[in-house]
Amino acid sequence: MKLSLGLTDALKGPYLARDSVRASLEIRGPAFQKSPRISAKLAGAMIVSYPTQINAASPGQITNVLFEQSKTIEYRDLQCKEDPSTGESIYTTPVEFQFPAGDCHCDKAKKCQLPPTMDVVEQGMRVRVKYTLSVTVGRSVLGPMTKSKSVAMEVPFSCNPSVSKLPRSTFVLSVPMVEKPGHIAQLHSLTQDQERADGSCPLYNPKSVPSIKIEIILAQPAILIRGQPTPVRIVIHTPTDLIEAGDVYLRNISMDLKSSVTTSTGALPRTLTQRNRGLSMAGAVKIDSELFELDTGAWGNFFVLNTKPTTESCVLKLSHVLEIVAGISIGLGSDVKYAGAAYEVIVMEPPPAYESTTKSDCISNGE
Repeated sequence: MKLSLGLTDALKGPYLARDSVRASLEIRGPAFQKSPRISAKLAGAMIVSYPTQINAASPGQITNVLFEQSKTIEYRDLQCKEDPSTGESIYTTPVEFQFPAGDCHCDKAKKCQLPPTMDVVEQGMRVRVKYTLSVTVGRSVLGPMTKSKSVAMEVPFSCNPSVSKLPRSTFVLSVPMVEKPGHIAQLHSLTQDQERADGSCPLYNPKSVPSIKIEIILAQPAILIRGQPTPVRIVIHTPTDLIEAGDVYLRNISMDLKSSVTTSTGALPRTLTQRNRGLSMAGAVKIDSELFELDTGAWGNFFVLNTKPTTESCVLKLSHVLEIVAGISIGLGSDVKYAGAAYEVIVMEPPPAYESTTKSDCISNGE
């Protein structure tokens, strides 16, 4: 007896909550003399594996069942035909499930969202989230004896976060020009030099430490769509006295996406962190005006590819921050002064592709 299972719907990309999963089961072999026992199941699980030095007395692998749906397929639902070349009987039947809106193990009134399919490994720790469609067929072989065989396939799943507050679209780095060379200054180190509440660049305060502001501007709030470019503008605000004192150069700037996966299984929460390279530029760009916008060209598009959407539930949290580091120097021979900061961003899946409806389709559907 040979089993095969394949998806039949035309979905492009991963499934989302409430999407239907449609598959086709094929059974090849001798004709059934008695009604077979056929069961199908769609299940989600999160498996967390710990290395020995972290594991201690806890088990090396913890499995959380996120949800499980099962059904029985009746013999009368099978369609049968014979393969003329081999004489085998071929039984086929559709299998259909629907992803739940959410599932969780907490007491919240609204269920947590399901985490996306993932397989993350960092420093010996591994977090896997997988969704599996499986079918088991049992056929009678001798009296009450039954021989069973199973087939399974993974079903890709993703999700989009519920956004209650939009992230900012402007970020500001402040590069103090009196810091020690090579030292990365942290944003907001001086209260009188902070950015405004909306993230925009503050007015220059001559009483504060001389500094250069690097303003990173996105075209919209920092919601990054996987696989789609996010345009980035870079505007540099330089006090007149610094420009008059000597040649000011932007030496380098980088923007990376840092993703953190935190699991709430076992005795203690565990966090894995991965960094995806984004934009990076090095050289010497002369800043010759108080308000200088960098010509980023093709460099000025930030892409999010190898990561998963922002998600949060009682078993897993996946968050993202945009890490920005910039270096400024006075003259080419002087030491480079650095500033760095990290800002929370949201990562989402692209919207689903919509198919156009012809006029004849509208008429046939009674529209």
